[in-house]
Amino acid sequence: MAQAVKIILRADYDGKFEPLNPWTVGYHLYECERAIWCDDGLTLVDFRELIEPERGPKCGACDHEWNLWEKLLKLGKAKQDGEGDDHPATFYGDMAYRGLSLENKVLTFGYPKVEDLDGFDFDLAQLAYTARKQFEVYLAIERQKKAERESQ
Repeated sequence: MAQAVKIILRADYDGKFEPLNPWTVGYHLYECERAIWCDDGLTLVDFRELIEPERGPKCGACDHEWNLWEKLLKLGKAKQDGEGDDHPATFYGDMAYRGLSLENKVLTFGYPKVEDLDGFDFDLAQLAYTARKQFEVYLAIERQKKAERESQ
């Protein structure tokens, strides 16, 4: 699950550890269909379908979301193959998003209170918090390395 949280957090950064432009990765175009899933809700549409001209202009948010979920599904399928996991491939991505949402609500709004969370939600929020902090440390280290290389 922590790997899925880190995939989600890392998706908003480029290869140089700088945040991506939120307007291009977070907001869909006006006439975008916002459909990256097949009818079963567990399978991504083929990437070639995303760029078909009849779908309208290419949407950066759909591309970003499709690439993110492709990585999350690969993680889920690897877990299924390696551990005999019977969860759907979307399970890890869904739980990671739920944990990040809970963590954000608790830290930002103080609601729900930590003591009001059941054990499962507490573990999800704690896992998301830990993964976020580890990712922030990783970013700080990489930025420091980059600054040292540029100053030489």
